[in-house]
Amino acid sequence: MAITLEEFIAKAREKEDKKIKIVVLNIQGFGEIEFQRPSENNFLKFSNGMLSAIKDVDLNEKSTEKLKTENIDMVDFSKAASEFIYNSCSYMRAEEIRNIYKNSSFYDIPLCILGQSEVINIATKLYEAFNGKKEVEEIQEDLKN
Repeated sequence: MAITLEEFIAKAREKEDKKIKIVVLNIQGFGEIEFQRPSENNFLKFSNGMLSAIKDVDLNEKSTEKLKTENIDMVDFSKAASEFIYNSCSYMRAEEIRNIYKNSSFYDIPLCILGQSEVINIATKLYEAFNGKKEVEEIQEDLKN
């Protein structure tokens, strides 16, 4: 028997209530900044960006201890991280900020403000705080089915 609309709404609300919606990180030189939960699409794009930045490493191996910075294309990684941050932080999308960096792509604004290493650091913390790995695995499993 099919569920009722009320049951469907209750299950959807329950699933949504379990998700972390807001994360506040202390950003060096700025203080505490609020980040909103990324969309599923943004989780996937960042995850794919991270993975495509890793070169010459067998990612199927259980151990990631062999992963060294020379195996990571930091430019690609930082671009993926910058876009992830841009989409998660309303401050980065503020019109005043976009006007300051009007000669840059919107997605490059976090890179311009924070620099490469800090962008990678923040995006990694956000990915972990929002349970990004679990989120991506669930999305991929849903797509398989």
